[in-house]
Amino acid sequence: MTAEESQAYQAMSSELTAGLDPDKVISLAGDFEKKYPNSPVLSYVYTFEATAYQQKGDINKVVEAGEKSLKLNADNLLSLIIMSEMLPQPQLMQGNELDKQKKLTEAETDANRALQLIEKLPKQGTETDGQLKKRKDSIASEPHGSLGMIHLQRASLTLTGGMDADELNKAAQEFKQSVDLTEHPAPQNYYRLGEVYANENKLDEAIAAFSKASEVGQGSGIQEYADKQIETLKKKQAQAKPAAH
Repeated sequence: MTAEESQAYQAMSSELTAGLDPDKVISLAGDFEKKYPNSPVLSYVYTFEATAYQQKGDINKVVEAGEKSLKLNADNLLSLIIMSEMLPQPQLMQGNELDKQKKLTEAETDANRALQLIEKLPKQGTETDGQLKKRKDSIASEPHGSLGMIHLQRASLTLTGGMDADELNKAAQEFKQSVDLTEHPAPQNYYRLGEVYANENKLDEAIAAFSKASEVGQGSGIQEYADKQIETLKKKQAQAKPAAH
């Protein structure tokens, strides 16, 4: 890699780390792709681009950049994590059942490959065994959350007699693993766990999960949604109680 190429790559990385202007990252990625089409780091440039589109909330562009990244390097860990998270999102679950299943299968493959790669991560510098395990667990939290979403989507695809109980159970296990593996769980994984429990009619567990989503996601849209769910479920509980006597 030439010095100029390296400099262009670092500029993008710094811009992304600063997290101030995703449009600038996207522009720099486009320039890099034109100037260095055969660069050994182009797969990672597409990862930067995907991350910038993620910050903008443009899910289709995230997937487009992620696919380009994985085409160049099928073992790009960050791109695998991004793709496994994006593909099962409700916005992308469009089209016929075959299209949906195809996306979920691709997402599952990406998530499982990411978990394999995380397991092989080497120690950094003076990192102890305990620190390495903690770092691996924290990274693995994300693909486990993605697997939870994949199973939750599959549970709802077979709506012949309600949600698929086996898929719901698998979703719950993955979401629980996701929040347990890290000190900073994503509020959406608690929220989705609440949805799973609500679908299983486990109202106490659902309220507890939504309460955690509200707490962890304080000040965000997730807090608002979680609080509404708690209110609805408490009303449901109150209505069910007199009928039990």
